[in-house]
Amino acid sequence: MLDPPPLAQRAKDKPKGLRAYRDLNYQAMKLLSPEGILVTCSCSHHVSWQDLLGAALQAAQGCGREFRVLERIGAGPDHPVLLSMPETEYLRCYVLQAV
Repeated sequence: MLDPPPLAQRAKDKPKGLRAYRDLNYQAMKLLSPEGILVTCSCSHHVSWQDLLGAALQAAQGCGREFRVLERIGAGPDHPVLLSMPETEYLRCYVLQAV
């Protein structure tokens, strides 16, 4: 399970944060057993769902492994997303399985 602190707290930090998410996923994916499960999370509101998935894809390609998305999980009911404040949707997790 990868659940780092926010790695892109400001918009200008996003490129560096995405590299950090990619590198963390790469290290975990190299260690994961065949058919193993990886939960990768972000709490950086500047990192979108697609950004996080892209970082995981780059990591998988870098270590020469294939993964499938089992689940996409957001915040629970105790962290509501306000329509008027899209930045309140900041908790993102993907559950991935090595194939």
